[in-house]
Amino acid sequence: MKHRRRSMQRGQILIVTAAALLVLISVAALVVDLGFSWMLHRQEQNAADPAALAAARFIGDQDPVTGDQTFDFGLAGQAACFYAIQNKLVDPSNTNCDPALDPDDATVTVHYPPDATSPDFVGDTGHVQVIITKNRDTFFSRVFGIGRMTITAQAVAARVRGAANTHSLIALKPDGCSTAEVQGTALVHIYPKPGYTGPGGFVQVNANCGTPTSDDACGTSGGSGSLDVNGTADLYATKVNVHGSCKGSVDEPHGLLDEAASQVADPLGGLVFPSILGQPGARCGGPSAPQTAPTGTASKGCGGAPSVDWQSSPCPPPSTGDCVTLDPGVYYGGWTIDNDLSVTLKPGIYVIAGGGIRFIGTSSLTSLAGTGPPAPVLIYNTDNPSQCPPSTSQWHCQDDLSLKADRLQLAGLKADAPCPPISTTGGCPFGGMVIWDDPKGAQGLTGSGLIHVEGNSELFISGTIYAPRSAVEILGTSSENTTTQVCPTTATQIAAVQIISWTWKIGGTGDVCMPYDPADLYKINRRGLVE
Repeated sequence: MKHRRRSMQRGQILIVTAAALLVLISVAALVVDLGFSWMLHRQEQNAADPAALAAARFIGDQDPVTGDQTFDFGLAGQAACFYAIQNKLVDPSNTNCDPALDPDDATVTVHYPPDATSPDFVGDTGHVQVIITKNRDTFFSRVFGIGRMTITAQAVAARVRGAANTHSLIALKPDGCSTAEVQGTALVHIYPKPGYTGPGGFVQVNANCGTPTSDDACGTSGGSGSLDVNGTADLYATKVNVHGSCKGSVDEPHGLLDEAASQVADPLGGLVFPSILGQPGARCGGPSAPQTAPTGTASKGCGGAPSVDWQSSPCPPPSTGDCVTLDPGVYYGGWTIDNDLSVTLKPGIYVIAGGGIRFIGTSSLTSLAGTGPPAPVLIYNTDNPSQCPPSTSQWHCQDDLSLKADRLQLAGLKADAPCPPISTTGGCPFGGMVIWDDPKGAQGLTGSGLIHVEGNSELFISGTIYAPRSAVEILGTSSENTTTQVCPTTATQIAAVQIISWTWKIGGTGDVCMPYDPADLYKINRRGLVE
């Protein structure tokens, strides 16, 4: 009996041991094949990278009238195929990389512009994508019925020569309704700035709300759309591209409307602002403690907890109220601009590190230098990097930019002039940018930020507003209205801006005039491998 029990135990041990060995062998087989696949993927990537660079040589310059770029698919395909052959992915005799002539079904595919497998650059002209795919025989995995593995590598290269994006308005949010709105009683005019004859002033809405129809017209019933034209508002634009549908309660966009249009990627995706860690504060407290404020007679303004107020002085006649002039730098805790306070910005970059900006009463914000044109500035909105996180205080973390003033005048940076404190000599790397909302800040990570721009008696703002994870609102309040596409020279609500945002809303009780001129906007200068 004992002998039988021992025999049974030994038999069970043998079964368990055999099963364990089978598992170990299976894991080893998969590890060997996966490791080999990784090596082969690296080989394919070594071919895809130079293939994309070679293909990018055949992207033509922008046409000065249409804005289109030509692309020679034939020559680009030959150039990409050359590097696939050089890396022994395709037989040298297969000079056109024809998959029908390859025993492993190797393919070299060139996409211009890139397709959806490259979400950061999908539909982005000036960029070319090369995808290399090849089937590989496995070693041990065929025991489990896996005889072949498909290995794929891709690369994207760019050839964009310092060109501004041709869109005036881009709503990047890919889903949801009313991600782009024209509302109120306003007429929103997007038109080439007088003297500019090239392409631009386009509208792009990525959201998928609604069912686009073949008539490419705003529907007047059936709920919301990706683009909503509400009230008695109207939109004038050269071209309006909507991935979903357009809804208009009264009017529809004037211009070429294309529903079911392709989505586009963030044209400035990957743009990075320099670190502000270690930067001193500028009149609004430091990273963790307030700093000494300048001398003066009145203290009205500055946010933060604890806060240090600006020491303003009475404005010179005939102006009334108090005035303060600010220097570029990092402002920890944000700005609270008090009633009847006029704030003038010197040229340069203003980093709002937590706290945002808010106005009270009839205050004003301007970058005017005397009676001349607005001085070039950039407002960059982000977190206080030394306190957010772990703190979630609004004074430490990114907050809304509520630029709602009685008089608001701002112009973007100049590429050929310094932009202190980032650049104190030579040119500026962020020329054309006027507002930049950090997509990696506390609000950017949740898509909850808001940039509200409104001037009561006067509004002038020019440059690129880049808020890829925030909502942007521009409201006009002037009573001046016109039914023509181009605004009169006497218009007092001018937003000569390009908005690249998560969502946007334009409108109000009066016209918003949006002349398009790439000279005033941030220019992309990309060459080489970008993905």
